Amino acid sequence: MDFWSDLTKWQGDQRIALLEAISHTGSITRAAQQLHLSYKHAWDLLHGLSNLVGQELLISQSGGRQGGGSALTPQARELIHTYRLLESEHRSRLPQASGANAWTSLRWQTSARNHFIATVTDLQNSGLEVMVQVTPERSAAWQVAITYNSVQQLQLVPGKKVHVLCKASAIQLHPATPSTNAAAPPNAMPNFFKGIVLRIQRQEPLAEVSLQTGSPLFLHSLCHCTLLDSLGLSEGEIVYFSCDPHALLLGVLQEF
Repeated sequence: MDFWSDLTKWQGDQRIALLEAISHTGSITRAAQQLHLSYKHAWDLLHGLSNLVGQELLISQSGGRQGGGSALTPQARELIHTYRLLESEHRSRLPQASGANAWTSLRWQTSARNHFIATVTDLQNSGLEVMVQVTPERSAAWQVAITYNSVQQLQLVPGKKVHVLCKASAIQLHPATPSTNAAAPPNAMPNFFKGIVLRIQRQEPLAEVSLQTGSPLFLHSLCHCTLLDSLGLSEGEIVYFSCDPHALLLGVLQEF
């Protein structure tokens, strides 16, 4: 993975600072307080970073005199070390006069609630539209429908790394079949997956459901509270969801 290209363009410094604070405090709550972040925002940053690197970054510790906490995985510690080395290297190479602006311009954000890195594994051309199959690390493949011109512009080929983005409203939740406690994808629907509900945040008339699928891939779905109530979902339960291939966007990091 190109740590510099990917991490700095996705709130890298704040996320790395959060990992460092967790390492020092042994607690996500205390780390969030130290950085003046809400607990929810801290978890969102951690989930986004896990999506970016395709690895678990935290180890939950339960029991003991302190009542449990969180520790960093070896991969998370290596990530901090690599990021800070690259940060120091790039700062030293940038001219002082323009360095601040150049550094800031690299750290862009997006309004898409969901974003993760995947590898292009197949392309099926049907004329003006191409169905691009992308596979996140240790997760099932996703289908993304884009134009042939977009494929050419992004220079997509099997093996290329891409950013996958979609709004929370594009993640559609589905009920399980009572007899089997499983959901059948209607009409062989593409991008139909099973996940686990991590958190539910309600604010009538909408609710945001945070879920995990794969190992690890964290996503967010925005739905009406009436749908949430009809599904009877609660934290820790299995949930089935889908995403229209046309609702997904692909991006690549341009080399300079």
